[in-house]
Parts: sequence; structure tokens; C-alpha cells
Amino acid sequence: MMRSLVIVGLVCATGAGARGGETPKSKPAADQKAYVGVFSMEGKGGEDIAERVRVRLGKHEEYEVIDRFTVADAAATLGAGADRAKVIEMMDARLGVQIAIYGTVSRQGAALTAQVVCVDRRDKDKPREWTATFSDGTERAAPLIARQIVEKLRGQAEWTPPQVGDETEPPALAKEKPLNANGDFEKGALGWEAFDNVATFLADGPPGRGKVLRVRTDLARDPWLAYRKALLAGQADPAQPPAVGRDTSYGSVAGLEGVHFRSEW
Repeated sequence: MMRSLVIVGLVCATGAGARGGETPKSKPAADQKAYVGVFSMEGKGGEDIAERVRVRLGKHEEYEVIDRFTVADAAATLGAGADRAKVIEMMDARLGVQIAIYGTVSRQGAALTAQVVCVDRRDKDKPREWTATFSDGTERAAPLIARQIVEKLRGQAEWTPPQVGDETEPPALAKEKPLNANGDFEKGALGWEAFDNVATFLADGPPGRGKVLRVRTDLARDPWLAYRKALLAGQADPAQPPAVGRDTSYGSVAGLEGVHFRSEW
């Protein structure tokens, strides 16, 4: 059985695994890597989108993405109407890449639009080329367009971490044995560590809600830590807690450790 933990402060959640059996990163052999040059696109916001594409592609091990400074030596910007022969010449003679991505970015009202060209010469006998237009009118237009470009190149959707609400709570969960025999605190501290009555208290909740755990973190750090150490050493009594001053600075309990309240196993 796991230990329950209440933490006041920063909470960070991570999701592991990918949906639908897709792995976030593929691992090809070293000689299968494709070298990619992403040119800064013409128009306001063109470099932003290009850099986002570089970063996204760099997360996939089947690609080796050339840095923006090296690409800029070949062409500061490259619009969607660039001469294909000159682009191929830069790919071969200047950069040594198999894939080139470039385009033109424009804005109409709230919508950001990128006309993007991709020249793919991994197979010299059967070179591929596509032109596509991507548009978005949200505040996250640049990263979303960059994602769409990468998905177009790879031919598959990018991995998305699990989101809140993706899975519903199993109906059988309510029938399982509770993790803590006193999760509602109606039996005081049974099943939990003792309340220190400085940072953690047992209190009456709103009408009809029973008992609740009350937590304070706006405390002076040093005297509270000294009190906690005395409790562990049996040299302090939570029934007679010290008066610890209030502190709302970054040096307070809230700004540093936070307050942890643990259950039994």
C-alpha cells in the first residue's frame, strides 16, 4: 500500500507512455539518420516558426537538424517561391542535407499562415517534394503550426502527453478498500502522523462536511523547523505548541520546504 502525502507548494505531474502504442522517440540506426536544414522563413514570425520546427525535429532521433547559424550562412531567409535548383544546390554544396524546409509566413487578422515547402532527397532516384499551407488563429499559432509541419514531414501525429479528463475514474474504484482507514479525519489522527498544531491542525469543516485537515505555510521557517526537530526528538508537546510568527516572504515555509503531512503505510 502506498503512503499518502499532502504537499502544500508546487505540484508537478508527469505522464509516462504514449497513446495508441506510439513511442515518443524512435531509435534508428546511425546510418539511417536524415540531415535536415530548416531555413528561416520569410515574413514576420518566420524565424520563430523555423526554430520551433528545428527543436521539434531534434527530438526525433531519425533526424540530425542543422543549427540555425549554419543554415543562415547559406541563406538568411528562404521564401516559398525560392528557385528549387538553387535550393538543391545549397542542400548539396553548402549544407550537406537531405531535407530542406522553408516557406513564407503571413498574418491576416488573427490568423497566422505559413506556406511551407519541403524538398526531400533521401532517395536520390525518387526525390519527394511537397508544398502545404498551415494556418491557425489561436494564441498558440506558432507552436501549433510548427507541430503540423513536423507531422506532415514524418507522416504521423506527434506524441501527446495524457491530459486531464482523458480517462474516467473506474466505477469499481469506489468499492475498493480505502488507502487510509481514516481518510475523512473523523477519527482524529488515526492513520496519520500527529498534528503539530502550528502548521497542521484538525479543524471543523464547513457545515455538513465533518472534520478537515487545515494547513498553514505562512510561517517563519527557522522557529518552525526547530519545533519540528524537537517533536521528532520527543522534546516538544503538540498540545502546547510554540507561537511561530507569520512570514509571507520567499524565506518562509511556503517559499521553501512547504508542509508535508503523511499517512501510515
